[in-house]
Amino acid sequence: MQTSLSACGNGYLSGGLYRGIASDSKLVLLKVTGPNGIETANIIKAVEWVIKHKDEYNIKILNISLGGDKASSYIENALDQAVEGAVQAGITVVVAAGNDGEGKNIIGPPASAPSVITVGGLDDKNTLDVNSYSMYRSSYGFTLDGLLKPEVIAPGIWIAAPILPETDIYKESLLLNELIKLEDNYLKNRLKENLEFLKIDEKVLNFECNKIRELLKNRIKEKKIIGTYYQHVDGTSFSSPIVASVIAQMLEANPNLNPRRIKQILTRTTDKLFNVPIERQGHGLIHARKAVKEAINDLHRIGANRPMSPFIQNKRVTFYYVDSEAHSVALVGDFNGWNPYNDFFIKEGYNLWKIEKEFASAGSYRYKFVVDGKKWVTDRENENKEPDGFGGFNNRLNIFI
Repeated sequence: MQTSLSACGNGYLSGGLYRGIASDSKLVLLKVTGPNGIETANIIKAVEWVIKHKDEYNIKILNISLGGDKASSYIENALDQAVEGAVQAGITVVVAAGNDGEGKNIIGPPASAPSVITVGGLDDKNTLDVNSYSMYRSSYGFTLDGLLKPEVIAPGIWIAAPILPETDIYKESLLLNELIKLEDNYLKNRLKENLEFLKIDEKVLNFECNKIRELLKNRIKEKKIIGTYYQHVDGTSFSSPIVASVIAQMLEANPNLNPRRIKQILTRTTDKLFNVPIERQGHGLIHARKAVKEAINDLHRIGANRPMSPFIQNKRVTFYYVDSEAHSVALVGDFNGWNPYNDFFIKEGYNLWKIEKEFASAGSYRYKFVVDGKKWVTDRENENKEPDGFGGFNNRLNIFI
């Protein structure tokens, strides 16, 4: 709930002060907690549900502020392959890197999937002084497949989020903020009624009222309470939805953006932190204004307003290949016996080749393109690849509908 509100909340209880970047967005919330806590199988089911219902609910972005099982190769990991399938269905997937940068520092699924945008955390010290910025303790480094993560970073601490109603911290915040505003002749009596709940020694009642208020204010600071209804929270679980909310702004400015282009824009419009190693910050700190402006610029670029390859709609898949010098392009894969003489692309314009193919059933498929009948190449727009056994790679195609 807090992560969702940090991205899309309207800030009602703060008069709009603590509203999210994408405060007018519509949300679809999916619960993945089971009897044994957060279970990987439930995360996979949730991702598959999003893919199947993306058109019904107009789902464009999937934020995942949690992780699955231990790290493994994305080629064999079911969760990584599920989010790869979501990207192929036209959904931009944003994932928290994790908060173990000072421990084992492992990038696990789904943050280890190549096509997702993995987000690390920044510590901006709650100031506007860029020179004081440093990294939050977020996970970073190479995945088991040799991919460097995260791609970008965003604020990971000092983030204002609503205190969850009916929790002990919520009740304590209401009480503390009430007490510090009471006049002297009411303060001690009201405090005495709540000493047990606040776990405060009754000796405090012997202090002067100004001293009591000072102690209460320190308690508020200790609990990271800001205002009455908000608190400072931290973790890449919040960094990720902040990036997702910036992407929502990009899509509002240019609805034609596909996940691959969104990732390119985000990583090319960042600000680098010169006192932080590249492996920790990836491409750098997201810059919302630059990203949205570049999204608008894409409206005027030729060839930018099409889906990425492959683009999955139900069981119909569209593949694209860009090559101005090719005379023929064929689609081959385990679905057609790797036959380069069955499924041919049609040339559209100067350099764009396109083919649409209907698949009989859901599943995971391998494919390549054959150019001019002899050159076997991978789909450049699909980062989901695996070794082909001949020193090259096949692309993976994941259909869940």
